[in-house]
Amino acid sequence: MVINEVKYYDVPLSEDIQDIIFELCEEYEISPLLILAVIKKESWFTVNAMSSDGKCYGLMQIHRINHKRLSEKLGLTDFLDPKQNIRAGIYMIRELLDKYNDLTIALMCYNAGEAGARRQINNGINSTAYTRKIFEYMDEFEFKE
Repeated sequence: MVINEVKYYDVPLSEDIQDIIFELCEEYEISPLLILAVIKKESWFTVNAMSSDGKCYGLMQIHRINHKRLSEKLGLTDFLDPKQNIRAGIYMIRELLDKYNDLTIALMCYNAGEAGARRQINNGINSTAYTRKIFEYMDEFEFKE
């Protein structure tokens, strides 16, 4: 008898990394589908991804401007380490969800920063190509057979 068999998504991430995602999503009460979609959009599932300007790191493309704060708050030391990177991204999304109580706005802030998102919203922009792509990706994921 199999109890609580874990189902993995058909994405180019190891089961170990998916386990990290599942564990942290449970801890922060966030959908794993959301995090997989953000990872797909941000890094196309590339563990050691670096932005072309060298300012954003890892699977969730954590911007260097956030490293000091997240290191102090979460005890992170390596933003290219998958577990630390995913924790940082999930933590940031949870903060934004708690602050704005709106997933689209939280994603706009995650992508453009809060000031950038505020400018967009003040100009009547309530969703972006980024947020629409995240929602599209969330609908696409399937479990491995």
